[in-house]
Amino acid sequence: EDLTATFKRVKFQVNQLKEQRESAADWRTYDRLVRLYEKAREPATSALAAAQCDESDVKSGCEEYRETKAELQQLERSHRDPGPKPKKVDQPKYERDVCLTRLGGLREELKHAKEMKGGICPTCGSKVKARPLDEVQAEVEKWTRRRDQTESWARYTKEKTEWTSLARTAEEFEQKRVKLQKRIKRNAKFVELKELLDSVPPKPRKPDTKRPAEYDESKLEQLQHQLSVLQQGRDLL
Repeated sequence: EDLTATFKRVKFQVNQLKEQRESAADWRTYDRLVRLYEKAREPATSALAAAQCDESDVKSGCEEYRETKAELQQLERSHRDPGPKPKKVDQPKYERDVCLTRLGGLREELKHAKEMKGGICPTCGSKVKARPLDEVQAEVEKWTRRRDQTESWARYTKEKTEWTSLARTAEEFEQKRVKLQKRIKRNAKFVELKELLDSVPPKPRKPDTKRPAEYDESKLEQLQHQLSVLQQGRDLL
């Protein structure tokens, strides 16, 4: 083998060993970062093992947690508290129309009684028959109370109907709220696990080169020295 061919062969071997040296350095750095990563991940790994789940379970559990919490918030926003039960009032004996009709007649009679005060017609001076003013006034007040009672009863029945509907809805709301809260509590552990996982640094990326089986620095030094000697020999030619 001539000097030039030997030089090229040795130079090729030197370049190969340099590449192996760089690759070995990359893999040493990678192995060190992997050890640091695994140490940083230990709390999360232990927590996953204790919870008997994996990262896919954490992901789906967190999604269900967020969806359930949003559903509960929407439920609570739309809920109307029925408040205290309306206080019952006595049911009237007379219908409102009856009371209004009777009051209309009594007001006319009251007006007539005021005009015929003393039983004398102010127009012709003749005697007229009219009930005493205080008697008619007392009856007006009695039928006014009866009319008010019908209005109180109408308000009560309306409020009771609304309250009954809201109370029924409130019962359904409470059942659903409890169900959603249980689901949130069940999935809360996945949120905690995600926080642990998020605190772990990213997993190191493997080097692009293949892991070298072995690397001998002394061999490279020998070949570099041989290459230097060969170069000197070539320079003398």
